[in-house]
Amino acid sequence: ETFGGVFASCVGTVDSEGNVTILGRDDGDSPLLTGIVQAVEVYNGELYAAGSELRLPQVGSGFIGNIAKWTGSDWVPVAGGVQGALGPGFIRDMKVLDGELIVSGFFNTAGGVPARNIAAWNGTSWRALDGGLGQPTNGVSPILEAAATMAVDGDELVVVGSFLTAGSQSS
Repeated sequence: ETFGGVFASCVGTVDSEGNVTILGRDDGDSPLLTGIVQAVEVYNGELYAAGSELRLPQVGSGFIGNIAKWTGSDWVPVAGGVQGALGPGFIRDMKVLDGELIVSGFFNTAGGVPARNIAAWNGTSWRALDGGLGQPTNGVSPILEAAATMAVDGDELVVVGSFLTAGSQSS
């Protein structure tokens, strides 16, 4: 597993005194979040992890839509997560803006809601952002069109990636 391209076998926290806590270790006490973690973010006081090929052993097939939330004792799926047209899609980055958790990456839906490569989670449901990022081609976004990273600048979200359109505008 990796975090930001660096090998990571788990997700953990470090407090201001340097104490490390592993979240969801595979020690029989709690389920292990497996896959490639590419982003972590705290939203409404809760830790979220996202990436690609994320799975939770306690969830049937294990597939969780590539985003999970830490409850304080276990990792849980987030309302269906994201899905691509030809597979599970992936999430590259997450940021909090205007009371919502914004996720970006390569996907066609978020929680079953049509959303091209960028979506917002309000704690209970997903919504698309404007027309999304990238041109639709018969319902399938080209693999080269994906959001890579984001930054919050005041009340604006800056998105970097390889996409030809943002909403109805050419980029």
